[in-house]
Amino acid sequence: MQKLKMVALDLDGTLLTDKKEITKKTLETLKRAARTGTEIVIATGRSVDGIPAEMDEIPEYTYAVTCNGSAVYNIKTREPIYEDLMEWEEMKDLFHELWSLDVIVDAFVGTHIYRDRKNIEPTRQLPVSQAVRDFLLASREDVDHLDRMMEEKRMAVNKFSLNFKSNPDGTLKDRDKVMEIASRYPEFVAVSGGSNNVEFTRASATKGTALIKLGEYLHIKKEEIMACGDSGNDMDMLSKVGFPVAMANAEPQILEICDYVTLSNEEDGVAAVLEKFVLEK
Repeated sequence: MQKLKMVALDLDGTLLTDKKEITKKTLETLKRAARTGTEIVIATGRSVDGIPAEMDEIPEYTYAVTCNGSAVYNIKTREPIYEDLMEWEEMKDLFHELWSLDVIVDAFVGTHIYRDRKNIEPTRQLPVSQAVRDFLLASREDVDHLDRMMEEKRMAVNKFSLNFKSNPDGTLKDRDKVMEIASRYPEFVAVSGGSNNVEFTRASATKGTALIKLGEYLHIKKEEIMACGDSGNDMDMLSKVGFPVAMANAEPQILEICDYVTLSNEEDGVAAVLEKFVLEK
């Protein structure tokens, strides 16, 4: 394995605990790793504003792959250095089909996440953990008639995030319909960011592609990049870097493709892998 010059970290299920927190131990380990000159990069489905504020305690931390790879941001300037957006004309039919279903559709646009006001109460009722519910409620900007706003402004979108209500039998309402719709739009990709979530971006907008673009920008080869992840929206990133690492709590398909499995997100797994492969070198 070549010397690591960049470490890319997913947030939910990876860097963050199930309570959506960075532990003190992991934060201190991140600070030590950053001081070695290794580029610490967040690679997340979240927007810029969804990245935990604790990361700002790391002076060297500069870049983040956001919205599943549809953008790379310089965190210090809050400016994108790379974007791969869904333009209105190419995705309006997809949006209208998704909007017609009984699901919660949120639109990620730059650093903003828009939710229709009609979905505030359904968000409170989602079959997810309280930590996830609190994050969803706090991180969105509520607007009247999101569908009209998008059509009137012909908005380009980084990502659509869909969360599913429950049927009486506990299954997820309209999830199968969403995946059927996705199959008819090959120019877009639908990945899971969690058990109750499906996220749409352009097919070319992936964490892996964005991370390689950032590597080129910083003159870092893919062989010099380690990435850590746990779920479907990390698959592309993990398949493209030189050293893919799975969390112990990762989905089976993630465990299968990774070169190393660290401890779980509840056991400071990121800190453990940084200690072993960055700080002990």
